[in-house]
Amino acid sequence: MVIPVPACCPARTLKAIALKPKYFEAYRGLGQAYYDLKRFPESVNAYKAAVRLKNDDADLYAELGDANREAGNFFDAESAYATTKDLKMRAKEVDKIEIANLWSEIGYSIGRQCEINMKQAIACRWPMAIIAFQKAVENRGDSIDYANLAWAYYNAARVDINSHQPDVARPK
Repeated sequence: MVIPVPACCPARTLKAIALKPKYFEAYRGLGQAYYDLKRFPESVNAYKAAVRLKNDDADLYAELGDANREAGNFFDAESAYATTKDLKMRAKEVDKIEIANLWSEIGYSIGRQCEINMKQAIACRWPMAIIAFQKAVENRGDSIDYANLAWAYYNAARVDINSHQPDVARPK
């Protein structure tokens, strides 16, 4: 796969990719350059190329998740954030705030995909978003985590009401 390179990138990075197509750091840098330019589909492609070269870098998956989220690829963003979380959880020392942020990103990605799915009459996964936000609350529990959890409960209740299940919706 050939990725067009933005004009902003240093000549050294461009040359590195041209000379060594399997140069991980160059693709990662390219992904960041595209992201900074708000060229998110190109950023996703560059990060995917980097992931193909090194698939055990948690931070790289987080960057891929961010690029996918900004590109509107919420299902792919969720997957990348989940992989980041799983890799981070394997570490000897787990940063609970970082894990809370990842659970929040997972919940947000699920919720945004649900908004798209509802417009297309496709089933939503609001219960999974609720679980993700509950995990964020368990790990950090700040006001943003609670607001996100409320957003997911509200939308899950709306789905229940639209499905003529007010008794199921009421507790949410």
